[in-house]
Amino acid sequence: MIRMFFQPTIPRWTTALRVTVLVAGVAIIASCGGGPASDQPAPPTPTRPSAVFAMPTTMITPTPAEAAPAATAETASTVAATVPTPDLARGQTVYVNRKCGDCHGEQGEGVADKGSAIAGTALSLQEFTEVLRTGGKGTLGNDHIFGTGAISPGGMTALHAWLQSLPPAE
Repeated sequence: MIRMFFQPTIPRWTTALRVTVLVAGVAIIASCGGGPASDQPAPPTPTRPSAVFAMPTTMITPTPAEAAPAATAETASTVAATVPTPDLARGQTVYVNRKCGDCHGEQGEGVADKGSAIAGTALSLQEFTEVLRTGGKGTLGNDHIFGTGAISPGGMTALHAWLQSLPPAE
């Protein structure tokens, strides 16, 4: 008796509802794409074009020094005009934004007991970049580690040029 008391009774209309839902689901699935095959070919699948590199059309051969024309003031000015000039204002902005002046002074002159003078630095761009990317290989501490997210390669070039443009501290 107790067993019958706890058994749920399922009304007959739920069976009819289940059948209706099943039939509706089959109808929806059938309407989503089944159907007679088309005589037209399927559209092509888009693909990325392959890279095509042009082969060099000329070969540059060095000319002997005596056969080269003498450089004129006009060619020298043309060459000078094509060499990009570092953005000194950008270098100063990097210096200020990275708070270099807190230890190295407003113009890189150095601050006693904090940081050495870096104005007019004699380091090459490569050496300068290595110091600021590695913290002097760990000797300068974390205050001197600036990844490319903190100072971009262009910002590093501008900062180096700005420091070189400053007169060396005496």
